[in-house]
Amino acid sequence: MASEIEQIHYLHLQRNKNNGMKLIIFCFALLFFRSSTVISQDKASVNGSMSPTDVIQQSFLKSFPAATNIKWEKEGKDYEVNFSQNAKNMSAVFARSGELKETEVMIKTEELPAAAVNYLSTHYKGVKIAEASKVTKSKGEVNYEARLNKTDLVFNEEGKIIRTEKD
Repeated sequence: MASEIEQIHYLHLQRNKNNGMKLIIFCFALLFFRSSTVISQDKASVNGSMSPTDVIQQSFLKSFPAATNIKWEKEGKDYEVNFSQNAKNMSAVFARSGELKETEVMIKTEELPAAAVNYLSTHYKGVKIAEASKVTKSKGEVNYEARLNKTDLVFNEEGKIIRTEKD
């Protein structure tokens, strides 16, 4: 009888030992999976926005040394940064190579080209312009954008409508 009790006790200890080993292996696997997931994600800054590569950040700081309130977002293959500089709200788009693709500066509605203002007052009579901006492409091309409700109207430098973009 004593040997049967010893056998049961031995089997019980072996089962607990195996369960403990399984738990340890499971914990290591979970830890490995979690750390590899974190490493593969884009770096995130303290404020929760996306942090681009060092090359892009250096290009940004060189182009906008007085920038404050910096917040990065991924935009397709590129990175867009929203920030303030010289009391103006701005954004810029950078390629992965660090190339500055475009800069956008928020402007007053009155700063839109006269032809754009005329177009808006004729085709969108009574609709309030939510925001206006001046967009400068890397090659120097200038466009203007006017946001109405959930629609962006893009004008060339002379104020001629180029396209309409809906959200």
